[in-house]
Amino acid sequence: MSTKTMTSAMMLITSTLLLLLSLLPTAYSQLPTSPPLPVEQFAFTRAGPKAYMIGGKFVENGTTKATYGQVYSLDLTVAWKTASPSWQALAQVLPVYFINAVAAPDNQSIIVIKRGANESLSFPTYRIATNAWDLNPVNTNPVQESRQGIRPVMDPVTGNIYINAWTYLDIFNTNTSTYQYQNMPAYTFTSRFFAGSCYNAARRSIMYFGGLNGAIQFDPAATYVSEYSITTSQWSNFTASGTPPEPRSDFCMAASEDGNRVVVFGGRIAPNTTVSPPANFTGSFYILDTVTRQWTKGPDSTLRSYMGCLIVGDQFLVWGGSDGVNTITTPPIIFDFVTNQWVDTYTPPSYLLNWPKTTTTLAGVTKPTANSAPLGPATDTPVAKSNNLGAILGATRGQGQIWRTLGSTIQCGRE
Repeated sequence: MSTKTMTSAMMLITSTLLLLLSLLPTAYSQLPTSPPLPVEQFAFTRAGPKAYMIGGKFVENGTTKATYGQVYSLDLTVAWKTASPSWQALAQVLPVYFINAVAAPDNQSIIVIKRGANESLSFPTYRIATNAWDLNPVNTNPVQESRQGIRPVMDPVTGNIYINAWTYLDIFNTNTSTYQYQNMPAYTFTSRFFAGSCYNAARRSIMYFGGLNGAIQFDPAATYVSEYSITTSQWSNFTASGTPPEPRSDFCMAASEDGNRVVVFGGRIAPNTTVSPPANFTGSFYILDTVTRQWTKGPDSTLRSYMGCLIVGDQFLVWGGSDGVNTITTPPIIFDFVTNQWVDTYTPPSYLLNWPKTTTTLAGVTKPTANSAPLGPATDTPVAKSNNLGAILGATRGQGQIWRTLGSTIQCGRE
């Protein structure tokens, strides 16, 4: 072979290698801290000094255009403007939406709750310190009844996850991967689909509001808070004065860290024919003082549903979601309880300023492949009644098919 031929061959090999390298997934440490893609119906939760969001879909003119497996954290220990939040990309999963997430009591992992076929539930887990997803999520088959629009809540004392079905409150023990069931009485929490929920630290209870009834309709009388006491395992209606929020679904409900304040914001409402054109989404904002038991209506924002939200210190953070037709593409919004107005700056509470910095393994992030099958919401199944009250059901470990992670094999050797 001539020198010229060898040189040409080497140049071809070099060019090919460079092309292949350019197609390799970008390393996590090289990814810019760009904001997540605009989405709605994603999972979100908070674990200590950070908020987390997982998955979601993008809708334009009422049509789903894309589904994502993006995973991001939002730093709550530093101040930032809403135009430039402190986001960080994390290890992705396959595209998924219509899921929920809770943080483990030790703030070291995020547990996703995903509804599957025949009302099964799986619990993929993300490990914060290693930026990795467990390859084999826990897959379970609880009592088969409808679980539309569930809003799971973590009890940070026991680590149990409370899941509102229709007849029963499913109590999932994360240590044993078993269930207990408690019957939900007919006199309370009558609109159990697509309701809002939050854990109240002061009362060690779970508060529920809104939702749709068994006919998938709004109940005009469902303007009260239903409360489940974890300590006593009893249900009650939380009485409060003032003007409560109108019945709604697909909204955001959050409680302050001390449990003294609960917020209800946005969501889907019964069609409002007093506006033109008629609307069935809202940006109304309500605050419940759980100490004085008083509702107060705050200043409205723009129409929003299917968003993420949480209360940090004296501020209420909201991001993502839908305006009823399109996925919202604008920056997050923040309500300041001190000034009683919407602001453009996040200010961390003093206790977060000195929060110990954690180290996350910066590897294992890859981009979704073209043949990655989206993990969308499960098809609804007929409600199956069961008298198996208090039954204990076991769980199995999956083989990674239900919740396959991207790049997770680099980490081995949380949706």
